[in-house]
Order: sequence, then structure tokens, then C-alpha cells
Amino acid sequence: MFLQVHFIYAIGLESLKKLFSIIGMIPILLIGVFLTFYLFDFNFDQGGYASLILLCGISVNSALYIINDYNNLKIQYPKREKKVCILELLTPK
Repeated sequence: MFLQVHFIYAIGLESLKKLFSIIGMIPILLIGVFLTFYLFDFNFDQGGYASLILLCGISVNSALYIINDYNNLKIQYPKREKKVCILELLTPK
């Protein structure tokens, strides 16, 4: 089941590199959550598990939207440089 979901993501993103960038983001998020609980001396209980699930879901969803917008910009403006497209995505609208 896990591989099927990632296979569908790879087809939708049209790139394994983009898929692995999203998958590689998740361990960094987990490290941040564990460091936050450790540094501020919070108890890691049900709230900790809920924060892990919530943070992973929101960040993966936002990364998918950003990559989708990037792909749309590359289709609309094929001669634009990669840096210009990324800056356009990251500026507020």
C-alpha cells in the first residue's frame, strides 16, 4: 500500500527527484518535533503523536501544492529560468 501511494505520487509529479524531495522532508520534520519536545521539556504523549501526524500532513500537502504550481509555471513559461519560477512561487500573492 505504501509503495502504491508513492508510485501514484511519482506519476502525478512526473519526477522521482521531486517525490524523493518530499519523502526526504519528513525525517527532518520529525527531528524538529522531537527537538522541540526535548528542549522545552514537554511530555511526549498523545499530543506529541497528534502533532507528528498533523505536521507531516500539512507539510507534505503544502509541498505538493508548491511543486504543482512550479510545474504549471514551467508549462506556461517554458523559457523562464528555474530561479525566477522558484522566486515567483515563494513570494506572497
